[in-house]
Amino acid sequence: MKNIKNNYALYALIIGLLLTFSHTAQAQDVPDGFDPNANNTVNSIAVQTDGKILIGGFFTTLNGGAVARNRIARLNADGTVDTTFNPNANDYVNSIAVQTDGKILIGGAFTRLNGGAVTRNRIARLNTDGTVDTTFDPNANEFVNSIAVQTDGKILIGGIFSTLNGGAVSRNRIARLNAGGTVDTTFDPNANDSVESIAVQTDGKILIVGNFQTLNGGAVTRNRIARLNANGTVDTTFDPNNGNAAANSIVRSIAVQTDGKILIGGSFTALWGGVLTRNRIARLNADGSVDMAFDPNANGTVSSIAVQTDGKILIGGSFTTLNGGAVSRNRIARLNTGGTVDTTFDPNANSTVESIAVQTDGKILIGGNFSTLRGGTVTRYCIARLGFAPSAASVSVGGRVMTSDGRGIRNAYITLTDSNGNSRLAVSTSFGYYSFEDVPAGETYIISALAKRYQFATQVLTVTDELNDVDFTAAQ
Repeated sequence: MKNIKNNYALYALIIGLLLTFSHTAQAQDVPDGFDPNANNTVNSIAVQTDGKILIGGFFTTLNGGAVARNRIARLNADGTVDTTFNPNANDYVNSIAVQTDGKILIGGAFTRLNGGAVTRNRIARLNTDGTVDTTFDPNANEFVNSIAVQTDGKILIGGIFSTLNGGAVSRNRIARLNAGGTVDTTFDPNANDSVESIAVQTDGKILIVGNFQTLNGGAVTRNRIARLNANGTVDTTFDPNNGNAAANSIVRSIAVQTDGKILIGGSFTALWGGVLTRNRIARLNADGSVDMAFDPNANGTVSSIAVQTDGKILIGGSFTTLNGGAVSRNRIARLNTGGTVDTTFDPNANSTVESIAVQTDGKILIGGNFSTLRGGTVTRYCIARLGFAPSAASVSVGGRVMTSDGRGIRNAYITLTDSNGNSRLAVSTSFGYYSFEDVPAGETYIISALAKRYQFATQVLTVTDELNDVDFTAAQ
Protein backbone atom coordinates (compact mmCIF):
# COMPACT_ATOMS: atom_id res chain seq x y z
CA MET A 1 0.00 0.00 0.00
CA LYS A 2 2.86 2.36 0.77
CA ASN A 3 4.30 1.87 -2.74
CA ILE A 4 0.90 2.54 -4.34
CA LYS A 5 0.62 5.78 -2.38
CA ASN A 6 4.13 6.70 -3.52
CA ASN A 7 3.08 6.04 -7.12
CA TYR A 8 0.13 8.42 -6.74
CA ALA A 9 2.43 11.07 -5.24
CA LEU A 10 4.85 10.70 -8.14
CA TYR A 11 1.96 10.90 -10.63
CA ALA A 12 0.70 14.13 -9.06
CA LEU A 13 4.22 15.60 -9.14
CA ILE A 14 4.66 14.79 -12.82
CA ILE A 15 1.28 16.35 -13.67
CA GLY A 16 2.31 19.48 -11.83
CA LEU A 17 5.59 19.69 -13.70
CA LEU A 18 3.90 19.03 -17.03
CA LEU A 19 1.29 21.72 -16.43
CA THR A 20 4.04 24.15 -15.47
CA PHE A 21 6.50 23.54 -18.28
CA SER A 22 4.65 21.85 -21.15
CA HIS A 23 1.50 23.88 -21.59
CA THR A 24 0.85 24.98 -25.15
CA ALA A 25 -1.94 27.33 -26.26
CA GLN A 26 -3.79 26.97 -29.54
CA ALA A 27 -3.41 30.10 -31.66
CA GLN A 28 -6.69 31.83 -32.50
CA ASP A 29 -5.60 34.78 -34.61
CA VAL A 30 -5.82 32.99 -37.96
CA PRO A 31 -8.61 34.06 -40.36
CA ASP A 32 -10.64 31.07 -41.57
CA GLY A 33 -12.37 30.66 -44.94
CA PHE A 34 -15.10 33.16 -44.00
CA ASP A 35 -14.83 36.08 -46.47
CA PRO A 36 -17.98 38.19 -47.11
CA ASN A 37 -15.80 40.94 -48.64
CA ALA A 38 -17.68 44.18 -47.85
CA ASN A 39 -16.95 47.35 -49.81
CA ASN A 40 -17.14 49.67 -46.79
CA THR A 41 -17.02 49.75 -43.00
CA VAL A 42 -18.83 47.18 -40.85
CA ASN A 43 -19.90 48.88 -37.61
CA SER A 44 -21.97 46.22 -35.91
CA ILE A 45 -22.15 42.42 -35.72
CA ALA A 46 -24.72 40.20 -34.00
CA VAL A 47 -24.95 36.41 -34.04
CA GLN A 48 -28.34 34.73 -34.17
CA THR A 49 -29.09 31.56 -32.19
CA ASP A 50 -29.10 29.58 -35.45
CA GLY A 51 -25.52 30.69 -36.16
CA LYS A 52 -26.37 33.17 -38.89
CA ILE A 53 -24.60 36.51 -38.63
CA LEU A 54 -26.12 39.99 -38.91
CA ILE A 55 -23.88 42.87 -39.99
CA GLY A 56 -24.54 46.59 -40.23
CA GLY A 57 -22.49 49.55 -41.40
CA PHE A 58 -21.74 51.73 -44.41
CA PHE A 59 -21.28 48.97 -47.02
CA THR A 60 -23.42 48.70 -50.16
CA THR A 61 -22.06 45.46 -51.62
CA LEU A 62 -20.68 42.12 -50.44
CA ASN A 63 -18.76 39.33 -52.17
CA GLY A 64 -16.42 41.84 -53.82
CA GLY A 65 -19.29 43.76 -55.41
CA ALA A 66 -21.19 40.73 -56.68
CA VAL A 67 -24.10 41.10 -54.22
CA ALA A 68 -25.85 44.39 -53.42
CA ARG A 69 -26.65 44.83 -49.73
CA ASN A 70 -27.22 48.35 -48.50
CA ARG A 71 -25.88 48.86 -44.94
CA ILE A 72 -27.36 45.66 -43.48
CA ALA A 73 -27.09 42.01 -44.38
CA ARG A 74 -27.36 38.54 -42.97
CA LEU A 75 -24.67 35.97 -43.61
CA ASN A 76 -24.87 32.22 -43.44
CA ALA A 77 -22.44 30.55 -41.04
CA ASP A 78 -19.93 30.02 -43.86
CA GLY A 79 -19.93 33.74 -44.77
CA THR A 80 -22.10 33.54 -47.87
CA VAL A 81 -24.92 36.07 -48.16
CA ASP A 82 -28.37 34.96 -46.99
CA THR A 83 -30.34 35.69 -50.17
CA THR A 84 -33.69 35.66 -48.29
CA PHE A 85 -32.78 38.74 -46.18
CA ASN A 86 -32.49 42.25 -47.64
CA PRO A 87 -33.84 45.21 -45.58
CA ASN A 88 -32.03 47.70 -47.85
CA ALA A 89 -31.36 50.79 -45.67
CA ASN A 90 -30.71 54.22 -47.19
CA ASP A 91 -28.07 55.22 -44.62
CA TYR A 92 -25.71 53.55 -42.21
CA VAL A 93 -26.65 51.00 -39.54
CA ASN A 94 -24.73 51.44 -36.30
CA SER A 95 -26.33 48.95 -33.91
CA ILE A 96 -28.05 45.55 -34.11
CA ALA A 97 -29.75 43.54 -31.37
CA VAL A 98 -31.67 40.27 -31.64
CA GLN A 99 -34.77 39.70 -29.51
CA THR A 100 -35.54 36.33 -27.94
CA ASP A 101 -38.32 35.81 -30.52
CA GLY A 102 -35.76 36.22 -33.32
CA LYS A 103 -36.91 39.66 -34.45
CA ILE A 104 -34.09 42.08 -35.17
CA LEU A 105 -33.69 45.63 -33.89
CA ILE A 106 -31.52 48.04 -35.89
CA GLY A 107 -30.42 51.59 -35.16
CA GLY A 108 -28.40 54.16 -37.06
CA ALA A 109 -28.81 57.12 -39.41
CA PHE A 110 -31.23 55.58 -41.93
CA THR A 111 -34.66 57.06 -42.65
CA ARG A 112 -35.97 54.51 -45.13
CA LEU A 113 -35.87 50.74 -45.60
CA ASN A 114 -36.85 48.32 -48.38
CA GLY A 115 -35.19 50.49 -50.97
CA GLY A 116 -37.12 53.57 -49.91
CA ALA A 117 -40.52 51.91 -49.75
CA VAL A 118 -40.85 52.09 -45.94
CA THR A 119 -40.12 55.09 -43.74
CA ARG A 120 -38.30 54.26 -40.51
CA ASN A 121 -36.40 57.06 -38.84
CA ARG A 122 -33.13 55.80 -37.26
CA ILE A 123 -34.67 52.76 -35.56
CA ALA A 124 -36.66 49.80 -36.83
CA ARG A 125 -37.58 46.24 -36.06
CA LEU A 126 -37.30 43.55 -38.69
CA ASN A 127 -39.09 40.26 -38.86
CA THR A 128 -36.90 37.18 -39.08
CA ASP A 129 -37.07 37.28 -42.89
CA GLY A 130 -35.84 40.90 -43.02
CA THR A 131 -39.17 42.54 -43.75
CA VAL A 132 -40.09 45.57 -41.65
CA ASP A 133 -42.25 44.96 -38.58
CA THR A 134 -45.12 47.32 -39.34
CA THR A 135 -46.24 47.44 -35.68
CA PHE A 136 -43.00 49.05 -34.46
CA ASP A 137 -42.08 52.67 -35.26
CA PRO A 138 -40.45 54.77 -32.47
CA ASN A 139 -39.46 57.45 -35.04
CA ALA A 140 -36.31 59.11 -33.62
CA ASN A 141 -35.29 62.57 -34.82
CA GLU A 142 -31.54 61.82 -34.75
CA PHE A 143 -29.07 58.95 -34.80
CA VAL A 144 -29.49 55.82 -32.66
CA ASN A 145 -26.06 54.50 -31.66
CA SER A 146 -26.85 51.66 -29.27
CA ILE A 147 -29.63 49.15 -28.56
CA ALA A 148 -29.99 46.71 -25.66
CA VAL A 149 -32.88 44.39 -24.86
CA GLN A 150 -33.93 43.79 -21.26
CA THR A 151 -35.02 40.36 -20.01
CA ASP A 152 -38.62 41.64 -19.83
CA GLY A 153 -38.53 42.48 -23.54
CA LYS A 154 -38.32 46.24 -23.12
CA ILE A 155 -35.81 47.97 -25.38
CA LEU A 156 -33.17 50.52 -24.37
CA ILE A 157 -31.86 52.92 -27.02
CA GLY A 158 -29.09 55.50 -26.88
CA GLY A 159 -27.79 58.06 -29.33
CA ILE A 160 -28.03 61.77 -30.08
CA PHE A 161 -31.83 61.99 -30.57
CA SER A 162 -33.95 64.41 -28.54
CA THR A 163 -37.46 63.30 -29.53
CA LEU A 164 -39.33 60.13 -30.42
CA ASN A 165 -42.72 59.46 -32.00
CA GLY A 166 -42.10 62.05 -34.68
CA GLY A 167 -41.44 64.80 -32.16
CA ALA A 168 -44.39 64.03 -29.91
CA VAL A 169 -42.27 62.72 -26.99
CA SER A 170 -39.14 64.40 -25.64
CA ARG A 171 -36.34 61.96 -24.79
CA ASN A 172 -32.81 63.27 -24.65
CA ARG A 173 -30.22 60.75 -25.93
CA ILE A 174 -31.63 57.76 -24.03
CA ALA A 175 -35.05 56.13 -23.84
CA ARG A 176 -36.78 52.87 -23.08
CA LEU A 177 -39.39 51.44 -25.39
CA ASN A 178 -42.11 49.00 -24.55
CA ALA A 179 -42.05 45.77 -26.54
CA GLY A 180 -44.48 47.24 -29.05
CA GLY A 181 -42.28 50.30 -29.71
CA THR A 182 -44.16 52.88 -27.67
CA VAL A 183 -42.14 55.04 -25.29
CA ASP A 184 -41.95 53.86 -21.67
CA THR A 185 -43.28 56.96 -19.91
CA THR A 186 -41.79 55.88 -16.55
CA PHE A 187 -38.18 56.06 -17.80
CA ASP A 188 -36.44 59.36 -18.62
CA PRO A 189 -32.75 59.75 -17.58
CA ASN A 190 -32.43 62.89 -19.74
CA ALA A 191 -28.74 63.04 -20.77
CA ASN A 192 -27.19 66.28 -22.01
CA ASP A 193 -25.01 64.67 -24.70
CA SER A 194 -24.62 61.45 -26.63
CA VAL A 195 -25.12 57.94 -25.26
CA GLU A 196 -22.79 55.64 -27.20
CA SER A 197 -23.26 52.25 -25.56
CA ILE A 198 -25.65 50.51 -23.14
CA ALA A 199 -25.26 47.32 -21.10
CA VAL A 200 -27.81 45.68 -18.82
CA GLN A 201 -26.52 44.04 -15.65
CA THR A 202 -27.91 40.74 -14.39
CA ASP A 203 -29.67 42.62 -11.56
CA GLY A 204 -31.53 44.76 -14.10
CA LYS A 205 -29.53 47.93 -13.52
CA ILE A 206 -28.44 49.76 -16.65
CA LEU A 207 -24.95 51.01 -17.50
CA ILE A 208 -24.58 53.83 -20.01
CA VAL A 209 -21.51 55.52 -21.48
CA GLY A 210 -20.99 58.29 -23.99
CA ASN A 211 -20.15 61.96 -24.04
CA PHE A 212 -22.76 63.21 -21.53
CA GLN A 213 -21.76 65.11 -18.40
CA THR A 214 -25.15 65.39 -16.69
CA LEU A 215 -28.37 63.40 -16.30
CA ASN A 216 -31.86 64.29 -15.06
CA GLY A 217 -31.86 67.50 -17.07
CA GLY A 218 -28.64 68.75 -15.51
CA ALA A 219 -29.54 67.89 -11.92
CA VAL A 220 -26.99 65.07 -11.56
CA THR A 221 -23.36 65.17 -12.70
CA ARG A 222 -22.08 62.00 -14.34
CA ASN A 223 -19.11 62.43 -16.64
CA ARG A 224 -19.56 59.98 -19.50
CA ILE A 225 -20.28 56.94 -17.27
CA ALA A 226 -23.38 56.23 -15.20
CA ARG A 227 -25.53 53.46 -13.81
CA LEU A 228 -29.29 53.71 -13.75
CA ASN A 229 -31.77 51.88 -11.60
CA ALA A 230 -34.36 49.83 -13.45
CA ASN A 231 -36.79 52.76 -13.31
CA GLY A 232 -34.31 55.16 -14.96
CA THR A 233 -33.26 57.08 -11.88
CA VAL A 234 -29.54 57.51 -11.31
CA ASP A 235 -27.95 54.88 -9.09
CA THR A 236 -26.38 56.99 -6.36
CA THR A 237 -24.25 54.06 -5.12
CA PHE A 238 -22.33 54.12 -8.40
CA ASP A 239 -20.65 57.49 -8.66
CA PRO A 240 -17.63 57.63 -10.92
CA ASN A 241 -17.35 61.37 -10.20
CA ASN A 242 -16.89 60.85 -6.47
CA GLY A 243 -13.14 60.24 -6.62
CA ASN A 244 -13.60 57.35 -9.02
CA ALA A 245 -14.00 56.98 -12.79
CA ALA A 246 -15.13 60.39 -14.25
CA ALA A 247 -13.70 60.05 -17.76
CA ASN A 248 -12.11 63.14 -19.34
CA SER A 249 -13.27 62.30 -22.89
CA ILE A 250 -15.84 60.20 -24.69
CA VAL A 251 -16.46 56.58 -23.65
CA ARG A 252 -17.54 54.51 -26.65
CA SER A 253 -17.91 50.92 -25.44
CA ILE A 254 -18.84 48.99 -22.32
CA ALA A 255 -18.98 45.32 -21.32
CA VAL A 256 -19.80 43.59 -18.04
CA GLN A 257 -17.75 40.63 -16.82
CA THR A 258 -19.36 37.65 -15.09
CA ASP A 259 -17.88 38.85 -11.77
CA GLY A 260 -19.71 42.17 -12.13
CA LYS A 261 -16.67 44.25 -13.00
CA ILE A 262 -17.16 46.73 -15.82
CA LEU A 263 -14.90 47.27 -18.83
CA ILE A 264 -14.95 50.63 -20.61
CA GLY A 265 -13.21 51.77 -23.78
CA GLY A 266 -13.05 55.03 -25.69
CA SER A 267 -10.89 58.08 -26.29
CA PHE A 268 -10.34 59.09 -22.65
CA THR A 269 -6.84 59.41 -21.20
CA ALA A 270 -7.71 59.99 -17.54
CA LEU A 271 -10.23 59.06 -14.85
CA TRP A 272 -10.75 60.46 -11.36
CA GLY A 273 -11.48 63.85 -12.90
CA GLY A 274 -8.10 63.86 -14.66
CA VAL A 275 -6.03 62.68 -11.70
CA LEU A 276 -5.62 59.01 -12.67
CA THR A 277 -4.12 58.12 -16.05
CA ARG A 278 -6.04 55.46 -17.93
CA ASN A 279 -5.47 55.51 -21.67
CA ARG A 280 -8.56 54.49 -23.66
CA ILE A 281 -9.42 51.40 -21.61
CA ALA A 282 -10.11 50.74 -17.95
CA ARG A 283 -11.92 48.37 -15.64
CA LEU A 284 -14.26 49.50 -12.87
CA ASN A 285 -15.30 47.60 -9.80
CA ALA A 286 -19.02 47.01 -9.29
CA ASP A 287 -19.31 50.23 -7.23
CA GLY A 288 -17.76 52.37 -9.99
CA SER A 289 -14.32 52.66 -8.43
CA VAL A 290 -11.35 52.00 -10.70
CA ASP A 291 -9.73 48.56 -10.68
CA MET A 292 -6.19 49.75 -9.98
CA ALA A 293 -4.62 46.43 -11.05
CA PHE A 294 -5.91 46.70 -14.64
CA ASP A 295 -4.13 49.07 -17.03
CA PRO A 296 -3.59 47.90 -20.66
CA ASN A 297 -2.67 51.47 -21.68
CA ALA A 298 -3.68 51.80 -25.36
CA ASN A 299 -2.27 54.56 -27.60
CA GLY A 300 -5.48 54.97 -29.64
CA THR A 301 -9.26 54.72 -29.32
CA VAL A 302 -10.88 51.49 -28.08
CA SER A 303 -14.18 51.21 -29.95
CA SER A 304 -15.33 47.70 -29.07
CA ILE A 305 -15.01 45.25 -26.18
CA ALA A 306 -16.15 41.64 -25.91
CA VAL A 307 -15.56 39.13 -23.11
CA GLN A 308 -14.89 35.48 -23.93
CA THR A 309 -16.35 32.63 -21.89
CA ASP A 310 -12.90 32.00 -20.39
CA GLY A 311 -12.78 35.59 -19.10
CA LYS A 312 -10.25 36.87 -21.60
CA ILE A 313 -11.03 40.28 -23.07
CA LEU A 314 -11.11 41.21 -26.76
CA ILE A 315 -10.65 44.86 -27.71
CA GLY A 316 -10.80 46.61 -31.07
CA GLY A 317 -10.24 50.17 -32.22
CA SER A 318 -7.58 52.37 -33.77
CA PHE A 319 -4.71 51.67 -31.31
CA THR A 320 -1.37 50.30 -32.49
CA THR A 321 0.35 49.66 -29.14
CA LEU A 322 -0.54 48.57 -25.60
CA ASN A 323 1.34 48.71 -22.31
CA GLY A 324 2.44 52.28 -22.96
CA GLY A 325 4.06 51.39 -26.26
CA ALA A 326 5.85 48.28 -25.04
CA VAL A 327 3.65 45.84 -27.02
CA SER A 328 2.64 46.27 -30.66
CA ARG A 329 -0.99 45.36 -31.35
CA ASN A 330 -2.58 46.83 -34.45
CA ARG A 331 -6.27 47.64 -33.89
CA ILE A 332 -7.20 44.36 -32.18
CA ALA A 333 -5.85 42.55 -29.14
CA ARG A 334 -6.80 40.03 -26.50
CA LEU A 335 -6.09 40.69 -22.85
CA ASN A 336 -5.68 38.15 -20.09
CA THR A 337 -8.08 38.57 -17.18
CA GLY A 338 -5.55 40.71 -15.30
CA GLY A 339 -5.15 43.12 -18.22
CA THR A 340 -1.83 41.87 -19.59
CA VAL A 341 -1.60 41.26 -23.34
CA ASP A 342 -2.27 37.70 -24.54
CA THR A 343 0.95 36.97 -26.43
CA THR A 344 -0.65 34.10 -28.41
CA PHE A 345 -3.14 36.41 -30.18
CA ASP A 346 -2.16 39.00 -32.81
CA PRO A 347 -4.46 39.32 -35.87
CA ASN A 348 -2.67 42.55 -36.85
CA ALA A 349 -5.30 44.57 -38.77
CA ASN A 350 -4.18 47.38 -41.08
CA SER A 351 -7.06 49.72 -40.15
CA THR A 352 -9.74 50.20 -37.50
CA VAL A 353 -11.73 47.42 -35.85
CA GLU A 354 -15.17 48.75 -34.89
CA SER A 355 -17.06 45.65 -33.75
CA ILE A 356 -16.30 42.27 -32.17
CA ALA A 357 -18.61 39.33 -31.53
CA VAL A 358 -17.81 35.85 -30.23
CA GLN A 359 -19.62 32.83 -31.67
CA THR A 360 -20.77 29.93 -29.47
CA ASP A 361 -17.91 27.82 -30.89
CA GLY A 362 -15.39 30.40 -29.68
CA LYS A 363 -14.55 31.81 -33.09
CA ILE A 364 -14.25 35.59 -33.20
CA LEU A 365 -16.02 37.87 -35.69
CA ILE A 366 -14.53 41.31 -36.32
CA GLY A 367 -15.81 44.20 -38.37
CA GLY A 368 -14.30 47.56 -39.26
CA ASN A 369 -12.49 49.37 -42.02
CA PHE A 370 -9.48 47.03 -42.44
CA SER A 371 -8.49 45.35 -45.69
CA THR A 372 -5.74 43.02 -44.48
CA LEU A 373 -4.87 40.95 -41.41
CA ARG A 374 -1.77 39.11 -40.24
CA GLY A 375 0.49 42.02 -41.17
CA GLY A 376 -0.79 42.22 -44.73
CA THR A 377 -0.51 38.52 -45.54
CA VAL A 378 -4.28 37.85 -45.52
CA THR A 379 -6.83 39.98 -47.39
CA ARG A 380 -10.16 40.53 -45.64
CA TYR A 381 -12.29 43.54 -46.50
CA CYS A 382 -14.06 45.04 -43.47
CA ILE A 383 -15.16 41.74 -41.93
CA ALA A 384 -13.37 38.55 -40.92
CA ARG A 385 -13.63 35.56 -38.67
CA LEU A 386 -10.73 34.35 -36.59
CA GLY A 387 -10.60 30.62 -36.04
CA PHE A 388 -8.05 28.26 -34.62
CA ALA A 389 -4.79 27.31 -36.25
CA PRO A 390 -5.01 23.87 -37.86
CA SER A 391 -4.52 21.18 -35.25
CA ALA A 392 -1.94 18.46 -35.57
CA ALA A 393 -3.16 15.12 -36.87
CA SER A 394 -4.78 12.72 -34.43
CA VAL A 395 -3.12 9.36 -33.79
CA SER A 396 -3.66 6.31 -31.61
CA VAL A 397 -1.71 5.41 -28.49
CA GLY A 398 -1.82 1.88 -27.16
CA GLY A 399 0.05 -1.06 -25.77
CA ARG A 400 -0.23 -3.88 -23.27
CA VAL A 401 -0.39 -4.21 -19.48
CA MET A 402 1.54 -7.30 -18.31
CA THR A 403 2.86 -9.20 -15.37
CA SER A 404 6.62 -9.52 -14.98
CA ASP A 405 6.52 -12.87 -16.81
CA GLY A 406 4.59 -11.49 -19.79
CA ARG A 407 0.98 -12.49 -19.01
CA GLY A 408 -1.69 -9.93 -19.89
CA ILE A 409 -3.52 -8.22 -17.02
CA ARG A 410 -7.24 -7.67 -17.61
CA ASN A 411 -9.32 -4.75 -16.27
CA ALA A 412 -6.32 -2.53 -15.60
CA TYR A 413 -7.10 1.20 -15.67
CA ILE A 414 -4.89 3.24 -17.99
CA THR A 415 -5.05 7.04 -17.76
CA LEU A 416 -3.79 9.45 -20.43
CA THR A 417 -3.47 13.09 -19.30
CA ASP A 418 -2.65 16.05 -21.53
CA SER A 419 -0.78 19.25 -20.64
CA ASN A 420 -4.03 21.00 -19.67
CA GLY A 421 -4.85 18.35 -17.09
CA ASN A 422 -7.57 16.69 -19.22
CA SER A 423 -7.65 12.91 -18.69
CA ARG A 424 -8.98 9.96 -20.66
CA LEU A 425 -9.45 6.44 -19.30
CA ALA A 426 -9.06 3.04 -20.99
CA VAL A 427 -9.53 -0.46 -19.55
CA SER A 428 -7.35 -3.34 -20.65
CA THR A 429 -8.83 -6.39 -22.41
CA SER A 430 -8.65 -10.00 -21.28
CA PHE A 431 -5.18 -10.22 -22.80
CA GLY A 432 -4.02 -6.89 -21.34
CA TYR A 433 -4.28 -4.72 -24.47
CA TYR A 434 -5.56 -1.13 -24.42
CA SER A 435 -5.84 1.74 -26.89
CA PHE A 436 -6.63 5.47 -27.02
CA GLU A 437 -7.92 6.76 -30.37
CA ASP A 438 -7.89 10.33 -31.76
CA VAL A 439 -5.00 11.56 -29.66
CA PRO A 440 -3.72 14.94 -30.95
CA ALA A 441 -0.11 14.60 -32.10
CA GLY A 442 2.58 17.11 -31.25
CA GLU A 443 1.81 17.21 -27.53
CA THR A 444 3.23 15.73 -24.35
CA TYR A 445 1.20 13.37 -22.19
CA ILE A 446 1.39 11.48 -18.91
CA ILE A 447 0.22 7.87 -19.08
CA SER A 448 -0.21 5.60 -16.06
CA ALA A 449 -1.65 2.18 -15.24
CA LEU A 450 -3.40 0.93 -12.14
CA ALA A 451 -4.39 -2.65 -11.29
CA LYS A 452 -5.00 -4.61 -8.10
CA ARG A 453 -1.88 -6.23 -6.59
CA TYR A 454 0.41 -4.66 -9.21
CA GLN A 455 2.54 -1.54 -9.46
CA PHE A 456 3.63 0.20 -12.67
CA ALA A 457 5.95 3.07 -13.53
CA THR A 458 4.26 6.22 -14.80
CA GLN A 459 5.48 7.33 -18.23
CA VAL A 460 5.77 10.71 -19.98
CA LEU A 461 5.25 10.58 -23.75
CA THR A 462 5.80 13.11 -26.52
CA VAL A 463 3.39 11.96 -29.21
CA THR A 464 4.46 12.66 -32.80
CA ASP A 465 3.09 9.54 -34.55
CA GLU A 466 1.20 6.31 -33.92
CA LEU A 467 2.37 4.60 -30.71
CA ASN A 468 1.24 0.99 -30.30
CA ASP A 469 3.96 -0.28 -27.97
CA VAL A 470 3.47 1.79 -24.81
CA ASP A 471 3.59 -1.23 -22.52
CA PHE A 472 3.33 -1.47 -18.75
CA THR A 473 5.15 -4.31 -17.01
CA ALA A 474 4.41 -4.87 -13.33
CA ALA A 475 7.25 -4.43 -10.90
CA GLN A 476 8.48 -7.66 -9.37
